[in-house]
Amino acid sequence: MWHLRMLGHLMLIFLLCEADSTCPTESNPLTVHPPEVIGEYGKTVILNCTSTELEYEEMYWRSGTTTSEKEDELDFVGWSVPLSDWHVTAKCVIKLNNSAECSKDAEITVYKNPVKVNLFPTKHTNSAVVGRPYELQCDIREVAPVKNLIVRWYINNQIIKTDSFNNTSKTPVNTFSTSKVVLRKDQHGVQLRCEAQLDFGRSGPQLPAMYATYNVSVHYAPELKNPDNIVVYEGDDITLTCGVEANPPPAFIWTRDGVNMLENTNKLNVIQIKASATYSCVATNYLGSVTKIINVRVIANPATPAAIPTTEASTKKGCPLLLMPAEAVVRFGDPVSVNCSTTDVAHFEGMGWEAPFGGTGFEKSSLVTWKVENLEEWTIESKCYVTLNDSQCSVKPDITVYKNPVNVDLFPTKNIHAAVEGKPYELRCDIQEVAPVKNLIVRWYINNQIIKTDSFNNTSKTPVNTFSTWKVVLRKDQHGAQLRCEAQLEFGTSGPQLPAMYATYNVSVHYAPELRNNTDNDIVDVDEGDDVTLTCEAEGNPPPVFNWTRDGVNMLENMNNLSIIQVTSNATYSCKATNYLGNITKIINVRVIPRAAAPAAMPDPGATTKKGCPLVLMPAEAVVRFGDPVSVNCSTTDVAHFEGMGWEAPFGGTGFEKSSLVTWKVENLEEWTIESKCYVNLNDSQCSVKPDITVYKNPVNVDLFPTKNIHAAVEGKPYELRCDIQEVAPVKNLIVRWYINNQIIKTDSFNNTSKTPVNTFSTWKVVLRKDQHGAQLRCEAQLEFGTSGPQLPAMYATYNVSVHYAPELRNNTDNDIVDVDEGDDVTLTCEAEGNPPPVFNWTRDGVNMLENMNNLSIIQVTSNATYSCKATNYLGNITKIINVRVIPRAAAPAAMPDPGATTKKGCPLVLMPAEAVVRFGDPVSVNCSTTDVAHFEGMGWEATFGGTGFENSSLVTWKVEKVQEWTIESKCYVTLIDSQCSVKPDITVYKTPDAVTVSLDSSPMVEGTEYKLNCDIINVAPQEKLQVKWYKGSEMVHKQRFSDPIVTPVNVSSTLMATSSRNDDRALFKCVAELHLGPKGPELVPAAESSPYTAVVYYKPQIQNCPGSYRGVEHEFHMDSLICKADGNPEPTLQWYYQGKRINASEPLTRAQSGEYTAKFVNSLGSISTTVHITIEYPPSFNCDKSYEVQADGKLQNECVPQGEPKPDIIWYKDGKQMSTPQYWRKHDSGSYSLKATNNHGTANHMLYVDVLYAPVFRKGSYTLEVTLDANVTFDCHAEGNPDPVIRWNYTSADNVMETTGGRQKNISITGATSTNAGVYVCVATNKVGSVAKAVTLVMKGKTRQFPRDIIWILIIILILITITILIVLYCSRRKKQRKYSLVSQSMPMTTKANGVQA
Repeated sequence: MWHLRMLGHLMLIFLLCEADSTCPTESNPLTVHPPEVIGEYGKTVILNCTSTELEYEEMYWRSGTTTSEKEDELDFVGWSVPLSDWHVTAKCVIKLNNSAECSKDAEITVYKNPVKVNLFPTKHTNSAVVGRPYELQCDIREVAPVKNLIVRWYINNQIIKTDSFNNTSKTPVNTFSTSKVVLRKDQHGVQLRCEAQLDFGRSGPQLPAMYATYNVSVHYAPELKNPDNIVVYEGDDITLTCGVEANPPPAFIWTRDGVNMLENTNKLNVIQIKASATYSCVATNYLGSVTKIINVRVIANPATPAAIPTTEASTKKGCPLLLMPAEAVVRFGDPVSVNCSTTDVAHFEGMGWEAPFGGTGFEKSSLVTWKVENLEEWTIESKCYVTLNDSQCSVKPDITVYKNPVNVDLFPTKNIHAAVEGKPYELRCDIQEVAPVKNLIVRWYINNQIIKTDSFNNTSKTPVNTFSTWKVVLRKDQHGAQLRCEAQLEFGTSGPQLPAMYATYNVSVHYAPELRNNTDNDIVDVDEGDDVTLTCEAEGNPPPVFNWTRDGVNMLENMNNLSIIQVTSNATYSCKATNYLGNITKIINVRVIPRAAAPAAMPDPGATTKKGCPLVLMPAEAVVRFGDPVSVNCSTTDVAHFEGMGWEAPFGGTGFEKSSLVTWKVENLEEWTIESKCYVNLNDSQCSVKPDITVYKNPVNVDLFPTKNIHAAVEGKPYELRCDIQEVAPVKNLIVRWYINNQIIKTDSFNNTSKTPVNTFSTWKVVLRKDQHGAQLRCEAQLEFGTSGPQLPAMYATYNVSVHYAPELRNNTDNDIVDVDEGDDVTLTCEAEGNPPPVFNWTRDGVNMLENMNNLSIIQVTSNATYSCKATNYLGNITKIINVRVIPRAAAPAAMPDPGATTKKGCPLVLMPAEAVVRFGDPVSVNCSTTDVAHFEGMGWEATFGGTGFENSSLVTWKVEKVQEWTIESKCYVTLIDSQCSVKPDITVYKTPDAVTVSLDSSPMVEGTEYKLNCDIINVAPQEKLQVKWYKGSEMVHKQRFSDPIVTPVNVSSTLMATSSRNDDRALFKCVAELHLGPKGPELVPAAESSPYTAVVYYKPQIQNCPGSYRGVEHEFHMDSLICKADGNPEPTLQWYYQGKRINASEPLTRAQSGEYTAKFVNSLGSISTTVHITIEYPPSFNCDKSYEVQADGKLQNECVPQGEPKPDIIWYKDGKQMSTPQYWRKHDSGSYSLKATNNHGTANHMLYVDVLYAPVFRKGSYTLEVTLDANVTFDCHAEGNPDPVIRWNYTSADNVMETTGGRQKNISITGATSTNAGVYVCVATNKVGSVAKAVTLVMKGKTRQFPRDIIWILIIILILITITILIVLYCSRRKKQRKYSLVSQSMPMTTKANGVQA
């Protein structure tokens, strides 16, 4: 039974353990401060955990799998938590002595303010229409957590809508809000704004709102302002105004009594009106039209009284009117006003302004004002008039209305992007929509040096487009120089000083090849059998192509270096450097220094392989950027056997040519795999060679970041980074180098053989030291093509790393001895450093001192003690022991007690604490005790508040519930038998600021200008303890201390001066006011920080992401769909130009619109442009004839090539079977063919007939024919050809010769040949391809000798007899066979057969 009892005990123990491991139900001893943390991603927060239970085993923090240093003595444990994980958690854990475990979580929210907010109309419609919904979208990028995001919509600062989000994601997301608004016409130009703000309630951080604005144009149909009926004197002039307003501005049509007046402005000038009439004005825009009727009634002009002087007379005396200002320069659309007053009050009756807008009535006031809120006319017809007792006169102000250029563009006039050294290179500066042009000045610069100034004589007052040109002659040392044109309106010193608008152009200067060392003839000595490399030191732009010869023989080398292996004999080498501007030749004589004779070598049978194919490519290798031009020359060295040559290529190929030099050329290389070859036909063979073409693309972007999103490395542990390289080709030529502070550490290459652009990456595990904290890590990505290839710039990214390490003692000693005189004060220092900075804990003989600074101050040391300092961060801790030894003072003489002797020994009072730092309004208490009990009579506290009486106790306490005085006057005194003394505690009273705010002197900031930020700290004390820290983001940029010893609360200010840059835009500036109250101050430095101030920096555009080339589909692609972005503030607008003209970027493009497009980003501070080569793709189509003629062994003169992009693949079919594409047509290839063209966008088919023409060919050549006299003879002439040849005979005619035709041949027949028929008969066959001839030579021969007539008859009789005998024999044989058959016929019928065929 013992085992059953043992099992019961084990179960009981297990149950008890389970019960003890839970937290006591009555209370959790843990308190977390702060209980809820809201922090910015990437920053660090400090958490404290305090326990009310002092008897425990250990206490620590846990976050994920990481734990803090475990505490087993103190009642609190602190931890610094990096907010580098969006799902970070922190739990404080305590294990009690009874094995119970308690924990408490700190609520941590990690946030990230939006990176950018963008506002735009959803349908890309830049104008709203009155009364119709207009929808906008507010894009918010990379914000977290989105559930705390609030989006507010405003019209002119009036809130109209608020949006919130339900997404519970903790990581950054991109989101958006939309708003539909219905606008009125009086809201034209209104500013719409969306604000995105993370809202964490009143107790959370008050983060700034990120916002974007959009000024909307409101369109509406024309509307009448007021109807008109006008009365006018006969013969007067009058101007009628069509008082109509609309947006867009309407077009006008005027009629008079139904007759068109051919006037299309809003005014109609009628000169010397004679009769009443009805005028009609029709105003129209795309939203509608309206008609205004003006009835003009003409009345007779009364005679002018003779007594009243005329207006002209008054002008002689001078008109008594004063304009203020008399002249004004006003921007179109801005307000303007002019005061008019009279100096002749004695004769004054009244005055007023006559003007088409802003006029006044006839007023009795001696001061009238012409005022226009928005000046939107270019010609100002306003005048101030005055009526005096005996006259009337008027004056006109001189108003100049201006408009700064909308855009300035600079480009070469002939679209040639490179200048040639020493030749004029013309540029054109286009200035768009500027007025008045007569005030325009255009200045031209080279690298900030002014070269030329242009002005204009055009007197137009309305905006015009104009230009200035400049022919400049550049030197080669000015390659890459920046050319600039500045356009500026100038109105003199008294007018507005307007900014110059400018455009820049970096020019490439081309020049012919030149030798660098200025010697064109070198001598190189080399030992026999050694290798040598010859260098052709020539430079040019574009870089030259090189050609080497040896003693006049081409070396087939096109690089600037020529490597010669085992030189054996003297030779003269020639290097010719050529570009399209010229060439230069360098001669290098190689002299061989003989060595001692060596044994004769056997000839190398493989040496003949050096001859190979007799073709030379120039260059044989080329490295070309995608989209750039390329050309390769191909020539033959075997002219003796040469028949013809050419290039076969999917693009840029040539036909079969008789020239010994053919060129493959492509204007824009837009294929990654090049399949081109040069072939040559020799008498007895054919061969070909291929150039080695490498097409490259530099990386679009390089990015560097830690792989695990951990922003700090730990000393001695691997820290992995990743370098992302985007869109690079070919990746096998990519080299990635890693650096620490410019020292190269690692190099990576790639084996991927892909020729098209790819995204790739390189990683690096680095182990860092603590002295490398803050080091810059860098990865560089560079395409390398060797010394002969292009030297491309490296693309790079950097990362500054923080290195964390455990605390270490600076002086390397962990046990110090400090000697101190009895009664003296001493300060102990714990010289430990670490990253993050350690937290310190002091003990005295094992008792906690409640001090967490690195210094410990001890007042009036009286006894030896052992002090321990423990420095801790999350990576570890270190302890330093300091033994304090007290040196006793000498005893005083015993005779007479000296009342002042206590001051030498020190007053035997101990204050605990001797120093205290108290917040205003908090309680404070100080214990005072005596160490001289033998002579003690009594003690107490003297104080303005909290004092005690004289007490016999050796311990008295000064205590105040609320400190409400800034200066503390309290002291502890003791009365001894022979003396009295006192000590004062050092009490510092502090107060944190009521408010801390940041403001800017002027807004907004402009890049490159100095700005001033003010930090106002309200009601803080004491000032001398105040320290203000300025932060830009999380980086401290400035610190200021204050030294004024005022102890009462004051208001102070701190200033931050800096020069703004675009990187400061949307940067968050804040100031933190800290009270550094010393080691006796609070554990956490009292501080107050301002709400972040969001800087708005205006800067001109800078292109961020825009491809160099792009391919789109016809009728689908439009420029608005191309991702081309620029950064700028105000947000730049994108304008697209094609062939120098601005285009509607929303219209789809067609195949005819492929080419270079210019993207121009413009804001109020400037513009920047880049070019994009657009290729429009479209399906194949044929535009070919239905039939072709071609000569045999030739090529079609007009090849049937389909149109399409990408270039279609063509398949030829004949009789339904696929065949290879014909290169040369043979004479039997005539027939019908089917062509099928295919590319990515479709297929096209075409039928054609090819008729192969060839010259006539005789079946039989010339021959000789012998003919007997009197004989008859016939011979023919037959030839094949296409088209069918025409055949004719050339011979000497005779009566017995006749020509006959049979089919496609022509015969000659001779009857009774005679000697005159002998001779040469020539047959000629001709068609349009050519003609051929052959000869038949007719030779006559005499008759043979005749046999006697009798003999001939005898022979005939013998022949007849033989024939009869044979017939008889055959008959007899047949009869015998018939008898044999009849024997069988009685029993079986038979059917006879002859040779197996039925008879």
